Formats: sequence, structure tokens, C-alpha cells
Amino acid sequence: MPVSKSKRRRYQPPPKKKPPPSPRWVAVVFFVLLLTGFAVVVLGGLGSVKGTLLGGILLGVIESVGAAFFGDGYRDLIGFVAFLIVLSLRPQGLFGRVQLA
Repeated sequence: MPVSKSKRRRYQPPPKKKPPPSPRWVAVVFFVLLLTGFAVVVLGGLGSVKGTLLGGILLGVIESVGAAFFGDGYRDLIGFVAFLIVLSLRPQGLFGRVQLA
């Protein structure tokens, strides 16, 4: 029994692979990560490994709590505002030492 033309399957090529992410998008993401890393190091105090570790944990907790209250879109903004507040109150960082001239 022949198959009618309407019931025949047409050839469909295999789906195309997704292109890699745009270099511009990748650059923006890495720029945000670079700024966050800079904020962690300065927040903890330059030259203080213990301060950098605790500064990273503190910044992560602040960002997570802020994202829970205000939404995930404001996570980085809350982290940078907290960084600027700490930097304005204590310019040497949380565990940095004041250098005498």
C-alpha cells in the first residue's frame, strides 16, 4: 500500500550547534568578577591574607543577604555599596595596618 504524499516525512537537517558566547558578553562578566576580586582584596586590607579571606566571606554574605531582600539583580550593586562604605570608614581595609610616615 503506497503512502500518500501528505503523510511522507520531509527531510530535516540536524539542528545547528549553538555558537560560542559573544566575546563582549564574556568580557563584561569577567570585568564584574575582576571588580569583585579587587573589592575583596581592598576590603580585607592589602597584604593581609587573613583579611582577604575574611573580606571575601564577608562580602559574599552581604551580597547573598542583600540579594535575598532586594533581588538577584542587585547583588553586585549591594556588594560594591558595602565596599564603598567600609572603604570610606576605614581606608586601610578591615585588617590593614595604618602606615606611619
